[in-house]
Amino acid sequence: MGEKDLTEKQLLELEDVFADIVNVLLFNGKLKECFPNIPPELDPYVSDYKINVFEIAWLSDETISKFKSDFRYVADYYSQMRKTGKWKPMPGKAKHVKELFDLLSVVTSDNRFLQMYHHSKGVVNDMSSAALDYWADVYTNKGRDLAILDSIRNLMKNAKWTAQQAMEALSIPKEDRKNYLERL
Repeated sequence: MGEKDLTEKQLLELEDVFADIVNVLLFNGKLKECFPNIPPELDPYVSDYKINVFEIAWLSDETISKFKSDFRYVADYYSQMRKTGKWKPMPGKAKHVKELFDLLSVVTSDNRFLQMYHHSKGVVNDMSSAALDYWADVYTNKGRDLAILDSIRNLMKNAKWTAQQAMEALSIPKEDRKNYLERL
């Protein structure tokens, strides 16, 4: 077994032990490089820690398939984006669906993950079906309604408007407003 295989095996073992802990490290270099203005007299007291970093996007498909926690969906996302620039969700049921969609939304700056979660009403039998159901609806009238509801919610949250003010700004016909109010 090569050094790389041993490292992947150790990573998988750690994943079982620390399944509920997520560390995100966005760092490339030595720790001291983060502090360029260390006075020379203090330099001996500042440790330059060795940090082991796993590049999740470069894990093999085989390694990703061995993960047992929801982290496999995150690793798969990064791997697919590195390889093709597109994401097709891997099948399977996540244990912590809301947290997974929250994490993916934050690390990707893509609110569509939150929209997928809200669209599924928190019930996701399969990760790939959650995404497919969401996108199927986006391209139908139901999807148009979801987009309008999202717009109303965003205006209410970000502009601190009432639902009525948001619907007025979006030029929603008065006869449709009661329907949207009931679904907010």
